Amino acid sequence: MAKYKNKDKGKIIGREVELDILNDLLSSDQSELLAIIGRRRVGKTYLIKHGLEVSPH
Repeated sequence: MAKYKNKDKGKIIGREVELDILNDLLSSDQSELLAIIGRRRVGKTYLIKHGLEVSPH
């Protein structure tokens, strides 16, 4: 798994593993499906938006 590298990662605390997974899926040559589930108001949408913004892919 790729190591999540972002100068701005301080905005998301304790989510490096999740961002690594998102980055790996975005960089895959295959079609991928990712389901992000969790209680409401825990930052699911923010995690996705942030991951897409900082992804080099």
